[in-house]
Amino acid sequence: MKSGGVKIAHASEGAAGKRRADQGFLSVKLRGWTTDFRKKFAPWIKLYKKINGFGYSVLRNPLVPANTSQILAWTLYLRALSSYQAALLLAERGLDAECKTVLRSLAEAAFALGAIEKDQRFAARLLKSNEYEVLQWMKKWNEVNRGQDKALQDKIAFLAARVSKKHKLGVRQIADSAGMLNVYHVQYSRLCMFGHPTPHSLALRMRREEQTQMIETNLHPTANQAHDNLRLGMMFQIFAIKSFFNICQFPNPKRLIDLHEQFSDLISTLPIFDLKTSAMLKQRGSLTIVKHGDVSRPRDEAVD
Repeated sequence: MKSGGVKIAHASEGAAGKRRADQGFLSVKLRGWTTDFRKKFAPWIKLYKKINGFGYSVLRNPLVPANTSQILAWTLYLRALSSYQAALLLAERGLDAECKTVLRSLAEAAFALGAIEKDQRFAARLLKSNEYEVLQWMKKWNEVNRGQDKALQDKIAFLAARVSKKHKLGVRQIADSAGMLNVYHVQYSRLCMFGHPTPHSLALRMRREEQTQMIETNLHPTANQAHDNLRLGMMFQIFAIKSFFNICQFPNPKRLIDLHEQFSDLISTLPIFDLKTSAMLKQRGSLTIVKHGDVSRPRDEAVD
């Protein structure tokens, strides 16, 4: 097929490649690619899973009694855990853009946890913001129903008496409240380019053959940015765990500090860190956890 004088074709590798292209990322043939991915990135995946295991062990700590900020933090943390796991599953299938989309969700959970950690009263602001968003959704629903749903009308009236636009919180505001505005600008903003079907993200599925000028649709997995995806996943999850620890006042954070140092050592092997956030994360002992119990907190600069 031709488009503007440029040939367009499906990328393939013989008959097997065509079958894979037909089935896309659900093809059973991708199991071999995933196996190779796990071997190539073995040190990264090993630490990724260590952090996940520790993240789950944190949930064994009881919260009795729990206040509102801790309950909200608990639910945010559960979302962070599931997003963290989903990112690895997508990376192992070579779904790079989709992995970045999930990492954006993980980042948002980490920002919210960080904001509550800085000021537990921020939990009430998050809840108010959520009510405002629900109100806007209900108003749109009401337009579709043309005001025919009495129960919906009552809910709208109830929420309208409680919240207004001043209660709305954007992700930037939440990140700023968490002291993570630099992470928002450098890391999160880039991930947003993949959260929607922008030309920037769609380009991952197209490639031009220089000699023939053939534009091919790339339906094969990619690991071109796997290091970055795994790095961001671990970074945001460490942020989330650290904040969750402090909000819930869990004791003995030594294991988290050890994992953070292993993470610092691992990312120091990548020659891409020249930004403020990255430089801070490369430093050993830069994770600050408020002391609860009998474990002394490190006195170095906090990761923010």
